Amino acid sequence: MKKSIMVLILVVSISLLFSQNFPPPVNLRVEIFGDIPYLAWDPPISSSSSEISNDRDLYEYCVYGDGNQLAFVQMSSYSLYFFPPGTFTFFVTALYENPSGESEPSNTVTFNNTSIEENSLAQINAIGNHPNPFNPSTTIKFSIQNDSKIDLSIFNIKGQKNKTLSQEKFTKGNHSIIWNGDDEMGNSVSSGLYLYKLMINGKTEAVKKCLLLK
Repeated sequence: MKKSIMVLILVVSISLLFSQNFPPPVNLRVEIFGDIPYLAWDPPISSSSSEISNDRDLYEYCVYGDGNQLAFVQMSSYSLYFFPPGTFTFFVTALYENPSGESEPSNTVTFNNTSIEENSLAQINAIGNHPNPFNPSTTIKFSIQNDSKIDLSIFNIKGQKNKTLSQEKFTKGNHSIIWNGDDEMGNSVSSGLYLYKLMINGKTEAVKKCLLLK
């Protein structure tokens, strides 16, 4: 009997952490770019007007995994790259101020983390960057077996392109291209995990990771 009462109190206490007065994030999902899995979601929608909730009141999100708080983030995404193998269940809440409070949970998603090998095709002998992690620049090296048009671009973990490093024709052999940790406008990007994608003659041949630490 005592055990049943303790369980009831725990359930009630957890439910009081969330408020129906604050709209939650919507459309929580797991997406994969290259070999990087991440959570993504859409901003809360006001229940009264069916419009996106006022950004002045929403200041960050809280990510939960298997019922535990994992992180507070201001972007509508969260990388799952460093999670160990296994199955995990996630939901996200929105945190508000003026007045302050935490929304009800979003929809839940389940993620089965398995090892995903990076792309590697025969016409590429090698591709990698050094140093990694890096600050402020890193050199991306690759080797191709035939004269080819090379497209090399940098993306963030949401799949948004930060910079195009090359769209030129290269002769067969070894090559290197430097990324200075900047975007198309020459502005320095923030610390974090980035992806560089190598395309040969219009076909994606490799997607790899690099880590910028400031």
